[in-house]
Amino acid sequence: VQGILAALMTRARTGCGERIETSLLQGMIPYDTQGLARAQLETRYPGLLPPEPPTAKKHNLPYQPVQGQDGRWLQLGNLLDHLFRNYLKVTGLADVPAADVRDKPNATWPEQTIERVRVAMLTRMRERPAADWLATFRDDGNVAAAPYQTTQQALDDPDLIQGGDVVDGLHPALGAIRWLGPAASLEVTPARIGSSPSEQA
Repeated sequence: VQGILAALMTRARTGCGERIETSLLQGMIPYDTQGLARAQLETRYPGLLPPEPPTAKKHNLPYQPVQGQDGRWLQLGNLLDHLFRNYLKVTGLADVPAADVRDKPNATWPEQTIERVRVAMLTRMRERPAADWLATFRDDGNVAAAPYQTTQQALDDPDLIQGGDVVDGLHPALGAIRWLGPAASLEVTPARIGSSPSEQA
């Protein structure tokens, strides 16, 4: 989408069209803005990029999937240090990292600290149902977490509804339905869903 918009802006400015190429790998870049882009560039331009520093291989502790007492899974997303520290505080795990590293960026923690914290997180999250944890996180307001859901469940997710990412409408054969909304908020030229999905969608 960014490439298409950039090409349209260039065409509007210069009058010249552009060719846009993409791949499945590029489609995954929103989920990993560094690793996947580097992997693709290394394939296209071997030897051009400097070697990755060892610290670039970060652990996934702040992005850890966790399971609640009821078996439901949550995806944590506390990628910024202050959010991750707040997650540990809210879950009562703030003292698990040793005092000498507790206030340092978690990317610099020793491997044994990372794994000790991971085990504590997985154990603690199994003490309460996933919905209880989500309510606690929402009440706090500084913990990023979301439930794993089916597509149908996600259409009723309050965050998606409030954000305008899903829309309600009437289908000529199926009646009242809800489906994906606009992919972007465009103030000057607002996006609108112009047709109903098929009955097979």
